[in-house]
This record gives sequence, structure tokens and C-alpha cells, in this order.
Amino acid sequence: MLSREAQEVELFNGRLDAAKLRTLLPVTVDVEAVDHWWLCGPFGLVEAGIGLLTELGVPRGAHPPRAVLRRGHPARPGHPR
Repeated sequence: MLSREAQEVELFNGRLDAAKLRTLLPVTVDVEAVDHWWLCGPFGLVEAGIGLLTELGVPRGAHPPRAVLRRGHPARPGHPR
């Protein structure tokens, strides 16, 4: 994604945002096959990513200072799932 250089495909123009993430993630990543999700970036994009992954069936968890979503792994003692 290039925010300043025009691309032939409109989807690839501009910054990655919630709408683009919603379009791209399900067709580029096998969500079921991912063990750990490490999200970083602008707060709004991270929150959108958490929401989308939750919608796709990935349980929500937290691991300060990053948001973490894990599939199929028990929470570690002292860490919320």
C-alpha cells in the first residue's frame, strides 16, 4: 500500500484502513492457520484489526503493550485471554 503514489488498482491506493483490511485479509491470509496475531500501527487500524479478527472467529486477548489475538492456545498465568 502506497499512500502517495497512484496505483492501477484502486484498492491499493492510499493508506491501509479498516475497509481495505476487511477486503484484503480474508483473501490473503488463512486466518484459521495463524497461531498468533501481533498488531501494530495507528490505534484506529489496530482496533479495526481486532474487530475484524474477532468477527472471523479469532478469540480476543491482550498482551500489553500490543494487542494479541490467539487461536487454540491457553492463556499464560497472569495474562488475560
